Amino acid sequence: MLTYVRILFQTAADWNVYTKDECQTQPCLNGGSCVSSADGNYCSCTSGFEGKSCELSAINDCPAINPCLNGGTCVDGQGSYTCNCTATFQGPICECFSNFSMKGSHCLRILTPYSTTTGQPVTVDISTAENACAGYGANVGLANIKDAVALAEAKLLELRSDLVYVSAQYSQSAKVWRWQDNSIVDFNWGTGEPTTGRNCVAYKPSQNYTFFTESCNTVGDFVCQVYLP
Repeated sequence: MLTYVRILFQTAADWNVYTKDECQTQPCLNGGSCVSSADGNYCSCTSGFEGKSCELSAINDCPAINPCLNGGTCVDGQGSYTCNCTATFQGPICECFSNFSMKGSHCLRILTPYSTTTGQPVTVDISTAENACAGYGANVGLANIKDAVALAEAKLLELRSDLVYVSAQYSQSAKVWRWQDNSIVDFNWGTGEPTTGRNCVAYKPSQNYTFFTESCNTVGDFVCQVYLP
């Protein structure tokens, strides 16, 4: 039995029309130019872009100086970068210890002072609490909860008591309360606060987290914070 095969010949003019139609869809992104050839159309990309449609950034977005802290590795992305942290750190730039909590933009940990002999919670002064926080690392100190964002993040912590001390202390020379970064405590005071004659500042979840002065002899928690170097 004879088999007939129909062969269609495509002229150069036909090919030009075909490839021209493909380029008319403007497939090339980010300023790339569509180029027609006998092998099909392709995109000629502008500087800084690559990919079939020039959709990928050819620029390494990792800065020359590694932004990732504590041994983290910078991973190039499309118009951005991420940090691949070691097992003991977390956070956008590996700034937070893995045994702390990343709450929004702050790396925090609740610290409850315990007696080494009885194992029961005890009271400590601000200096002792600061040293306890610093024991976690060189950039760790008592938290400065000095704005609404920081307070909202602190509210997310799981507390062990209803009283939480903050880092504010009274400046005898200036007659004002200051955070440890020397800024004035001018936020979130409760009604009638601050009062004199007390050396600490604290807040209670049961009292809507407003600040009040405290004599430092009540058992409570402290909030440690990792500060960027």
